[in-house]
Amino acid sequence: MRSKIPDLQRALEGRFDDHHALMCRLHLAHLDQLDAMIGALDEQIEQLMHPFCARRELIASIPGIGVGASATVISEIGADPAAWFPSAEHLASWVRLCPGNHESAGKRHHGARRTGNQHLQPVLVECAWAAVRTDGYLREYYRRQVRKFGGFRSPDLPTRRRSSPSPTS
Repeated sequence: MRSKIPDLQRALEGRFDDHHALMCRLHLAHLDQLDAMIGALDEQIEQLMHPFCARRELIASIPGIGVGASATVISEIGADPAAWFPSAEHLASWVRLCPGNHESAGKRHHGARRTGNQHLQPVLVECAWAAVRTDGYLREYYRRQVRKFGGFRSPDLPTRRRSSPSPTS
């Protein structure tokens, strides 16, 4: 880093007038205001999630899923997914995590993943990425699938695998 100091000094040469100082103060004040708004929304979410605290902690105990992601899962699916979805396959189909699989005359034609729940899909995919990067069963399952199918694959397989209704519900 010491060798880069002259480059940094040259990069920082210029002028910084009162106008620039005012703009920096306004931007920092705006960031503080946004942080306060996010804090207020987080408090309201926490109040609304209070009746589902036990379920949220249960979902958060799954590798890769944190408290925020479990709140998203509960808000989108509900506290008892078994009441709405008869099986894990129905839930995964509703979320649209399953890619298309069309077979005709013995030939398989794979289709792209369809657009599903726009709030739940990205959260579950991020949770799947977190799960395959931690030590545990889902990481080993993902690695087996990569060896089986070859190449770098999206971690949707662990996502679909764990999107089943909870057996304790």
